[in-house]
Amino acid sequence: MKVLLISANLARDPYPVYPFGISVISAAMKDRGIRTELYDPLSEEDYPALTKLADRIDSFQPDVIGISIRNVDSINSLSDEKNLLTPAMTIARFCRKTAPDRPLILGGGGFTLIPEEILDLCGADWGISGPGEDAFPRLAEQLLSGTPPKERILYAPSTESMPRSGDFPDRLASYYARETHMLPIQFKRGCPFHCSYCSYPALEGGKIRFRDPDETAEEMRVLHERYPDTMLFFTDSVFNDPADGYLELLDRLDGSIPYSGFLSPFRLDSKAVDRLAKSGMISAELGIDGAADETLEGLGKNFTFDQAARSARDLHDAKIAVTANFMFGGPNETAGTIRRGIENIRSLDRIWSVIFSGVRILPHTPLYDRAVQLGMVPPNWNPADELYYYEPGVDRDELDRTLTEAFADSPYCIWPPHAKRELLSKIHRIGLPKYRKLFGGTNP
Repeated sequence: MKVLLISANLARDPYPVYPFGISVISAAMKDRGIRTELYDPLSEEDYPALTKLADRIDSFQPDVIGISIRNVDSINSLSDEKNLLTPAMTIARFCRKTAPDRPLILGGGGFTLIPEEILDLCGADWGISGPGEDAFPRLAEQLLSGTPPKERILYAPSTESMPRSGDFPDRLASYYARETHMLPIQFKRGCPFHCSYCSYPALEGGKIRFRDPDETAEEMRVLHERYPDTMLFFTDSVFNDPADGYLELLDRLDGSIPYSGFLSPFRLDSKAVDRLAKSGMISAELGIDGAADETLEGLGKNFTFDQAARSARDLHDAKIAVTANFMFGGPNETAGTIRRGIENIRSLDRIWSVIFSGVRILPHTPLYDRAVQLGMVPPNWNPADELYYYEPGVDRDELDRTLTEAFADSPYCIWPPHAKRELLSKIHRIGLPKYRKLFGGTNP
C-alpha cells in the first residue's frame, strides 16, 4: 500500500510550523510496512498552483491520499490571516480532480474540532476525528479491501500508548531547520488542566500519557546531530506536567541540546526552573493568559498573577527567553480588571507579552457552554466561522482603543499580536541558539 500524506497548513503567523501531524502518521505507517510520502505546499512553495503536487501524485501513484488540517483560524481577532481552511478546501478539490479514484481522508487537530463541517466544506470521502496513527492505517486497509465503514467520520479514542516518533525526511526537515531553526518533538499527550477556552482536552483527552524518556532523549540527540543549529520544540500541551513526569526526561538531558516548550506557572518554582535551564531549555511559552486574578479564575487557571509573574522572572533570570500570552475581554473582565491587567503586564519587565483581544470560542470547551448560555452563539453557527467571546459590559472597540494606547510605548508588549511578525521572522532565520551565542548567552 502507498499513502500520500498532505499538510494543508500555509499559515506563517507567527512562523511556519513543521507538519508534525503527518510526520507522526507517516512513522506509524512505516512501522506497519506501508510506504508513505509527505507533501507540504509551504516548504515546496507550491500553492496555489499545486503543480508539484500533481507531479507527486503522478509519480508516486498513491492508493490513498490523506490531508491534515492543523488550524481552523489564527485565534487572533485582528489577524490579517483569515480563511485558514481555504488551502485545505483547494487541496482537497485538486486531489479529487487529479486522482478521482483514490480515497481522500481528512484528519488533524483542526479537523478533529469540527469534523462534520470541514468534511462537507472539503468534499472528502472520509475523516478521522482524534489521533490517527492507529485509525488511519486501519481505515486505509478497510477501503482497499472493499469493506469501508458505514460512517464517513471515524471518532478515534485517545489511546493509552504514545507514538514512537515522527518522520523527518531530510528535504522537509532541512527547510524548517533553515527557515525557522525549529523542529517539533513530543514527550506526552493529554492535559489534566481545565482552562475554559482550551481545546487540548478535547483533542488529546485529560489523562497524560508519556513516551519512554530514554527513547525521547535519543530522538533529541539524533535530531540535534542532524541539525545542530536547530532548537527542538516540545508540542506537549504543558511540558511541566503536574505529575512531574517531565523530570524523568530532564534527568536524561545534559544541557547540550537546546529546546523550548509550553510551560504552566502552576508549581513552577525556582528549583524547577533551574532544572529546566540546566537540561537545555533556552526558550519557553508561558501560559498565563489572564492579566488579573479575576480573569485568571474566569479562564479556569489554578494560579494567581503574582505566582505567574514570579515564574516569568525566574525563567528570565535563568536565561530562558520568555513569551507570555494575555487575552482581554474574557470571563469576569471589567473596566477595573482591564486597568489592573494592563498595569500587571507592563510590570513584567523584559518579558515578551503578546496581547489578544477577545477569546476565540471553540466547540467542546466550557467557554462555548458559557457563551451559549449568554446568547452569544447564533443559531446554526458554523464553528469554522470565527466567533470571539467578550464579557457582557466590555465593548470591543473601546477595549481595542484602550489596549492600543496602553502598549504603544512598551518595547516588550506586542499589540496587536502580529505587530512584530517581521522581527520574529528574522530571529528565527538566524536561529535562537545562534542568536543567543551572538549576545553572549543573554536573552535577545
